[in-house]
Amino acid sequence: MGEPVMYIIANKSLGMSLGKLAAQVSHAAVKAYLLSELKIREEWDSGSYAKIILGAKDEAELKNIGDNLYAANLNVWLVRDEGRTEIEPGSITALAVEIVDKEKYKYIFSKYSLFS
Repeated sequence: MGEPVMYIIANKSLGMSLGKLAAQVSHAAVKAYLLSELKIREEWDSGSYAKIILGAKDEAELKNIGDNLYAANLNVWLVRDEGRTEIEPGSITALAVEIVDKEKYKYIFSKYSLFS
């Protein structure tokens, strides 16, 4: 593999505090790792642990991105919040994507914006 990277897409519409956002991205990172094949995880573990956090404007866009990535044969997982603190229970906060080769999948991920 070229450069293994983990992509996480966060829902920008929820107005999460930085701490809440960090927790949700962390949940997605754990799931993305577990979704990935052992060989890819081992390569990622021996490298830089590269992660790229992208943003979706809302839940609908996040689901659409997930559907598109799934259609491209990538393993994805929607992170849903339990609603204990800031947001409604069941809110979709992030999308976890299995670890991929950055070069191989750059055409797919280049159409999405970095989280800001």
